[in-house]
Amino acid sequence: MDDAGSLFLPTQNQIDWMSGPHNTDYVTPMETPWIVSARGAPLSDTVAKEGIRKASGDVRTQRSWRVIYALFAVTLLCLVCAPLFLNTVDQSAPRASGGVIDFSKFGALDRPVPLRGEWKLVWRSGSPGPPAGTELFTQVPGRWSNVGPGEAPLPDQAAASYVLTLEGLRPGRYVLYVPTIHAASRVLANGEILSEWGKPGLTPETTVSTVRAHDVLIDVKSDKLQLQVDFSGYFQRNDGIEGAPLFGLAKPMNQWVTLHWLRSLLLLTSCLILACYGLVVFMYRRRERNWLYFSIAAFAMLPVMAVFAHDNLILVAAPGLSLQNMRLIQYLSVTVALASLVSYTHELFPAETPRWLLQIALAIFGLDFLAYVAGAMIAGTMGLSMVAHWSLWVRIGGLSCVLGIVFLAALRRREGAAVYLLGMVFYFCAMMYTDLVTNSLLPASAVSLDLLPLGMLVMLFTQIVIMAERWATAIGGAEETSGELRQLLDVNIAIASEIELNALLRRIVTVTSQILRADRSSLFLYDGRADELWSMVAEGVESREIRFPAVAGLAGDCFTRGMAVNVTDAYADVRFNQAIDRATGYRTRAVLSAPVVTRDGRKLGVMQAFNRLDGEVFDEADVARMMSFAAQAAVAIENATLFAEVAAERNYNDSILRSMSSGVVTLDPEQRFAKLNAAACVILGVEPEQASSPETQQILAANNPWLVPEIVAVAADGQPKILLDADLKIVTGEVISANISIVPLVGDEGEQAGLLIIVEDISEGK
Repeated sequence: MDDAGSLFLPTQNQIDWMSGPHNTDYVTPMETPWIVSARGAPLSDTVAKEGIRKASGDVRTQRSWRVIYALFAVTLLCLVCAPLFLNTVDQSAPRASGGVIDFSKFGALDRPVPLRGEWKLVWRSGSPGPPAGTELFTQVPGRWSNVGPGEAPLPDQAAASYVLTLEGLRPGRYVLYVPTIHAASRVLANGEILSEWGKPGLTPETTVSTVRAHDVLIDVKSDKLQLQVDFSGYFQRNDGIEGAPLFGLAKPMNQWVTLHWLRSLLLLTSCLILACYGLVVFMYRRRERNWLYFSIAAFAMLPVMAVFAHDNLILVAAPGLSLQNMRLIQYLSVTVALASLVSYTHELFPAETPRWLLQIALAIFGLDFLAYVAGAMIAGTMGLSMVAHWSLWVRIGGLSCVLGIVFLAALRRREGAAVYLLGMVFYFCAMMYTDLVTNSLLPASAVSLDLLPLGMLVMLFTQIVIMAERWATAIGGAEETSGELRQLLDVNIAIASEIELNALLRRIVTVTSQILRADRSSLFLYDGRADELWSMVAEGVESREIRFPAVAGLAGDCFTRGMAVNVTDAYADVRFNQAIDRATGYRTRAVLSAPVVTRDGRKLGVMQAFNRLDGEVFDEADVARMMSFAAQAAVAIENATLFAEVAAERNYNDSILRSMSSGVVTLDPEQRFAKLNAAACVILGVEPEQASSPETQQILAANNPWLVPEIVAVAADGQPKILLDADLKIVTGEVISANISIVPLVGDEGEQAGLLIIVEDISEGK
């Protein structure tokens, strides 16, 4: 496990105060392998590698399960909502040809059918373009400006009528749904006006444009029905019918309309709830700016979803809103939503989003925003339409930027990236598939899901899962940090209370492995006499002591330079000795070393952590934690050193006092007995257990009133005094002859710390 270049036999001089009793089963250069298991047997390849593989695998498995849980949650949400997105439209219905659809061989329209194909187009506005009354054929859905007589395309601002004849119908009540038309429009059946939005005119002056859909109830009494949709578009560059009208019997159509409304409301409600939730999260956690950007993006998407719902909900709620203001709200919302989406993605995955890329993207979105405002002020709705046409590339670029960031984050296994990528890919695929089917480039299945709104909902659901996952991770991180703090507190308490250094250092090393998620950790202390580092604590090889020169390996480099060493690939570092791994079967990948240094700069040793269990490398936060634990170890060693020195000095002083034949009495600054040596107890006739009691002092003072003023005088002037051949009455009442010396005790800073009284019994000699 250790990375030293070679091993040496230890010297006989051990640092006994530091480690207590030693295991003298040292590792020598002759032993192979020189790192063994805790039981003393060689650590096999299978055991060593299987242990770390299992630990690393547990973390990776946990991460994989989190991704699986997230995907399961998204799938479950989609399955719950899937019945609302069943596409009940019969895609096998015949297509229009030459302005006619024949249903005589199709049967009853008990499911909605799309009226797509070749419609008759009657030109109504005259110049520019062909003369009024000119009949052409155009595709629905599609734009009429793509066709025209000869080589000249039709102008995109004009008035025209779409005409389609339905044959082979069975009499009954039918419903026609014409998706949102971005112009003044009118629906007629057999020449009778059934629905009208705005005022379809033949000139811009006579036209009042709006953006609405048509739900029309039609009573069919014969087998033929002529439908006509009048279109007057003078205030935008888009023309034609962008979505195929749906037609069918009233009951199935009403069911389809209900489902369509529910889809729209579900999308709007989900987006609104997520927007509010993201804002609330940000209010409580201001540093989580990603949820602020997410909230802004979700709020900004609401107007866009409202316009493209079953009907234009903005104008349903505010029918007096002008077309220009409605368009301005719609287009500006898209720009704000995309800018916020890019910022949100950047905050989720900052390492995958260069700062310059974010700044360029936001600058482009800012220019796009200003272009919409300028277009509205200069050319009204037509200006907005022109800017929207060119802004298509801005929108494509913004979404591509987001997709690229998320894809890179998913490759790097960032948290939530896989789920985010799933939502993005599903939405893009649904959008592309719908566009291809609408333009008849791909066949549609007979019964399928309405993929475009479902794709939008999946995108929203993935963000719900990301939000929940991030929140759960934040809570887990807080709990983990709290646990780390508790462990650090326990270590600090142990430093203050634990006397046994060996047990304390083992505890510090164990906590280091737990908090750093390291496979194992070690503490090497410096033996100054041998100039070696030796293993005070080495997890995984506890049974034997490891020694190597203080300059060898990664540990030696860390000790010599007094700086942390973080190696992400041990085998790529020339300081690492690969022979040790070959001898032990342990595969060292990442190594983090930190010097153990006292506050006054003395180097005591090195702490090392090996191989994170999750397979990642040690980061800067791990380096900071490791330095903290190394400082804790230094404090513990310093405390143990101080305790040992104090204990040794105390024992030395006690030994001196015990060996003296003269009585020694110490008084504290308040002139109370502090300590009496054994000789003093014998001379003064005091029982050892009563030596420091106030009663003993009172008896001696009462028996010798002449002595008290002498003691007070020495305490007052600090001058030593010697009393020769004095009669001293002891506790037992016997009078002895004694030489008495009274000496002041002086502290480290010169202050008086008490008195020292030396009593020499000269009775026998006298």
